[in-house]
Amino acid sequence: LENLGALQDRFDVLDLTDNAIVRLENFPRFERLHVLLVSRNRINHIPNALISQMPSLTTLVAAHNRIENLTQLSALGRSKTLEMLELVGNPVSSQKHFRAFVITLIPSLRYL
Repeated sequence: LENLGALQDRFDVLDLTDNAIVRLENFPRFERLHVLLVSRNRINHIPNALISQMPSLTTLVAAHNRIENLTQLSALGRSKTLEMLELVGNPVSSQKHFRAFVITLIPSLRYL
């Protein structure tokens, strides 16, 4: 991801759906951002830095990506604001203890 700094933290919602994104990295700090839409990309994990770069994030829609195991979601446990998480269509969502793991990992979560 390049040139995101040009956005200058002016938006509440950022839609990067269908962009062939492989990694969620190189984000500037987005204090205002509440909603990140990254469905239908090729993302295989949520990096630790994402939560610190988006401290107000309440909604993450990352459906239909390539997240395969529960440990690839561990960074989300650092969020104190995340309320809605959409991961349908990722291999991880069909794992046996997926829901229980995510609900325990993210206490602020209301919708999964």
